[in-house]
Amino acid sequence: MTQKKSSDFVTEPAKQRPVFYDVDVAVAGSGLCSTFAAITAGRCGAKTVLIERFGSLGGNIGPGMIINGSLAGEAETTLPGGLAGIAKEFMERLEALRVGTLNRYPEEASIVSYLAYDMVKKAGVELLLSAYAADPIMEGNTVRGLFVECKSGRMAVKAKITVDGTGDADIALRAGAPIIPYMEPDDKYVDKTWRSFLDKRNFSDKRYPTYYNDTQILCLVAGVDFDEFKRFCEKDVVLTDEEREPNFSFKKKSLIKRNSKERETEGWGERQFSGYPKSLVPALRRAWVSGEFRHAVQVEPNISMSTGRSFRDYGDGIIGLHISCRGAINASDPKQIAHLEGSMREQAFKAVLFYRENAPGFEKSYLLTCSTFLGMRGGPHIDGEHTLTLEDRFDGRKCDDALFRNIHLGQKDHYGEPSGFDVPYGICLPKNIDGLLVCGRGAAYLRRGHDPCDMRARPCMMVFGQAVGTAAAIAARDNVPPKNVDIKKIQNRLAEDGIYLAMSH
Repeated sequence: MTQKKSSDFVTEPAKQRPVFYDVDVAVAGSGLCSTFAAITAGRCGAKTVLIERFGSLGGNIGPGMIINGSLAGEAETTLPGGLAGIAKEFMERLEALRVGTLNRYPEEASIVSYLAYDMVKKAGVELLLSAYAADPIMEGNTVRGLFVECKSGRMAVKAKITVDGTGDADIALRAGAPIIPYMEPDDKYVDKTWRSFLDKRNFSDKRYPTYYNDTQILCLVAGVDFDEFKRFCEKDVVLTDEEREPNFSFKKKSLIKRNSKERETEGWGERQFSGYPKSLVPALRRAWVSGEFRHAVQVEPNISMSTGRSFRDYGDGIIGLHISCRGAINASDPKQIAHLEGSMREQAFKAVLFYRENAPGFEKSYLLTCSTFLGMRGGPHIDGEHTLTLEDRFDGRKCDDALFRNIHLGQKDHYGEPSGFDVPYGICLPKNIDGLLVCGRGAAYLRRGHDPCDMRARPCMMVFGQAVGTAAAIAARDNVPPKNVDIKKIQNRLAEDGIYLAMSH
């Protein structure tokens, strides 16, 4: 499903809008990167407002419930010396508040939203929650703030510097900045990428000649006796020939996530019930044939949806279950995203009904909640003054406008002992537009689904946010456009705050 062009238009009458705030820095979106940008701008003395469409802060790591990975597990292999600056402070406070085990997502997500709120307020940042950052206020090619949609109508937020933290560069797009909507598949990158299975699919699969993206929601299921379910999964079940063929093979240890090599040798993703516990296959097959429940479906041409085969036990009868979509997903197509999100939430409910009827331990289970929104790995981004390419990343580029160094020692087994690459200030600056900085996923770095530029690691995004917030505050203080700010002032402030820049600086 794609957005169709129409010859019908409605002219919106011009209206005067009340000025809600007049600030130094306005930040649109409170995802991981932009939240750190807002905190930093406030601490640097800039009068700052943070605008968030939901009622809580943190984006993917707050109301998005983290979904996968960890908050800072990649810090030592992403940043020289590990966490520093505000990111270190943030994680130390989180550790002090944690009562459960590491990566207990429901607990960590709540802590994140609380800490983000606390640190934003203590930095003197004003908050507009449940408000949608809409169009930029334009003066020629310069962004002078934002129009904001809220319950009382459309308001204006005037700002010297605006930060686009929407994830898909929504503000930059509406300002007229050039956008790179997708990256074409290219086999030349396959051997260089570290996630061999995923990136071979991402970069060489010609079914996705334009958009390729993947997304998930985490679903929390309550009322589960997980010990009973594990005993059921460990039962030695003999399948009939009909249940085994065609494409009904799988490994027994289905509750343990397997590595990519095992997945490839097993033909993961091709066998219909691969990865599910053997004891559940008869019920899965019956439900598939009857149409009552199908764990994997094609929701749109070249877009598949799947139900997670493994569970994470969070204790107290709560388990985590994933619903995923991947394929030709255009993150800027509102009709398509609405269809996918509705389909994924419907699938989550149906999955719980299936388990309740067919899996011991799930008899009293119910769907407790799901991630508030769909997080994307890829999507549109600005064409920046410097668009970070895969060659920059693989070749370990150094640059004079470095904000910090991204080292990626975790990839050394695949292509030597890289020293990493500089993250340049230019990736925050959209071409042809001033008064605007873009942070997070909307910044100018090339990717296709999974991010082989290796910018998406959460510790990287924390530091990136601090760097962008520093730049915004200095530009506002010096009353200069972001493109004219003295980069040395930004670098010196970051160094004072403990951020490692580059070996050449």
